[in-house]
Amino acid sequence: MNALRKEIESAIRKAGAILTPPEPMLTGAMVELVYDDPNDLTGPVSLRITAGRNSSTYTASTILTFTDISGTAIVNSALSSPVANVQQYAVGSTANIGAQGAGQDGRDGLPPTATELRGNALAKTGIYASTRSIFSTSCRCLMLPSSLLQT
Repeated sequence: MNALRKEIESAIRKAGAILTPPEPMLTGAMVELVYDDPNDLTGPVSLRITAGRNSSTYTASTILTFTDISGTAIVNSALSSPVANVQQYAVGSTANIGAQGAGQDGRDGLPPTATELRGNALAKTGIYASTRSIFSTSCRCLMLPSSLLQT
């Protein structure tokens, strides 16, 4: 199966290279083997084809589609049931593109008030929510020898 992966990747890259100008989304394309069960490398496998990212036209929502014009066995076996999908899922995107459904727009309310940020030490809310103060975990004091402090 890895030999088939290499052949398809090479064919896509060559097709991108012969275009004028060459298409970086194709010349840098990658083909990966995706096993249904990563622990069983003898089981069902799919090919994931991703666009090269060195193109000025590349976006996370780029969708590559392929058409079989040759009818050869290698193409028919590799692209028997293609699923068009985006290159990367966009968190908070409301777009319905490829297999990515329309999601939430990412807003989850108003920012906390100063009182909510300060919180309550006894109730362990706000900056007291962790077992240690936020300042003791994020700030480090620089300790200098006293000889450097004398003028």
